[in-house]
Amino acid sequence: MPNPDATSTRTTRRNFLKSTTAVGAALGLPTAAAHADTTKTSPANEEQVKAPAAPAAEPEWRNRNPDMTYRMLGRTGFMVSEVVYGGYLMKPNTIDLYEAALDRGLNYLDQATAYGGGDGEKAIGALLKRGIQRDRFFLTTKLSHYNGYVRRMYTEKYKTLADGKQTEIDELAARLLEESGNTRPGYHVNYFKGQEGPFDGTYRVNAMKQLGYNAGSKKQFKDKMYEILEASMKRTTVDHYDVLFCPHSVESPEAFDDEALLEGMAELKKSGKARSLAFSAHNDAGANLTAAVGTGVYDVAMIGYNIVNHLALDPVIEQAAEAGMGVVAMKVARPVIVDALEWRIAKLNAMVPDEDLSIAQKAYLAALQNPNLSAVISDMADENMLNENLALAGRKTELNLV
Repeated sequence: MPNPDATSTRTTRRNFLKSTTAVGAALGLPTAAAHADTTKTSPANEEQVKAPAAPAAEPEWRNRNPDMTYRMLGRTGFMVSEVVYGGYLMKPNTIDLYEAALDRGLNYLDQATAYGGGDGEKAIGALLKRGIQRDRFFLTTKLSHYNGYVRRMYTEKYKTLADGKQTEIDELAARLLEESGNTRPGYHVNYFKGQEGPFDGTYRVNAMKQLGYNAGSKKQFKDKMYEILEASMKRTTVDHYDVLFCPHSVESPEAFDDEALLEGMAELKKSGKARSLAFSAHNDAGANLTAAVGTGVYDVAMIGYNIVNHLALDPVIEQAAEAGMGVVAMKVARPVIVDALEWRIAKLNAMVPDEDLSIAQKAYLAALQNPNLSAVISDMADENMLNENLALAGRKTELNLV
C-alpha cells in the first residue's frame, strides 16, 4: 500500500545520489575515475558529487589520422575524433558518407534503435558488409524505447487505481514538474517537435514512485532492455558496442533512481556487450548530468550544449570531466540553424567573429574551445557538411564571451 504521507517517502537529491552510487558499488563498479586527458580538470556542482581519483585510463586509438585531432572520452580511454558522426539521417544507401568520414580520420559513429525505424543501425551493418573493419571506429547505439516502456508500465498500473488515488498522483506529478523548472520559459531549448511530450508521463512515474506505487518487476525491465539490445545487434551485425546509451534522451534526474536500469546496464557491461555505459539528455541537461555522475555507473554523457546554455552547463561539465566522464556535445548548431533567433546569431557572431566560417561552423568551433568536452556530434547530411565540420578539428580561437 502507498504511504499516505507523500513527503515522507520522497528521496532527497542527496539520498538519491547515495542510493544510486550504492548500486554501482554493489555491482563492483568503480564509483569514479579521473581520466588521462590533462585538458580536463575542475571544481564542483551544486551537489558536490565528488569522486575519488583513480589511475588514468590507457589511451585506445582507432583510425588515427595526422589531419584529425583527438580527445580522450573520459575514463573509457577511447581517443575519439573531435568531430563525431551523428546517425539520425543515415540509411544503408548513404554509407558512402560514413566511409568518407573514416578516410578523414573520424572514428566514432553514433546510432540509436529509433533512428529511421532501425535503418540507421542497418547502415552500420551495410558498412561492415562492405568490408570496413569493425576496429576502425568506436560504435555506439542507444536503447531508445526503454524510457517509453517504463512510462507504459506505470500508466497501466495508474489505470487500475481509484479516482482519488489518481488525483493524488496527478497533483503530485504536476507539482514535481513545476519544481523541476522544465516548464519555465527558456529553461531549456526545444530542439525538436514533441521534445516536451514525455514530461507528463515521466513525472507521473516519479510521483507514483514517491507515493509507493510500483509497476512491473526488476526482471521485466531488465528483460526489455536486453530485448531491445539483441534486436539492435542483429541490425548492426555486431556482438558488442563500444558505448551503449540508456536512457536515450532522459527526461528527469529521477530516472537514474532505477535499480533495474543501473543493474541491467552494469550487467551488460560485465557481459562484454557494452564496453562503456552512457546516457543522453536534451532536457534539464545539467541536473541529469549531475545525477548520472552520482551513480558511479556511467562513463559517457551526450547532452545538448550550445551558445544558449553553455554558461549554465560549463561548471557541471567540468565536474563530470573531473569525475572521469566523457562528455559529447550535441545540438550544438541547431539553435542558430533552426529557430535561429536574432539574438542567438548576434551572440555567436560576437563570440566567433571569423568571417571565413559559416554560422554552423562558428557554433561547433565555439563548443570545441571547451577543454572539458570530448567531442561535438553532427548529423552530416552531405559531403559539403562533412568537409565543413571536419575542417574544424584542431582549430583554436579566442572566444569573445558576451
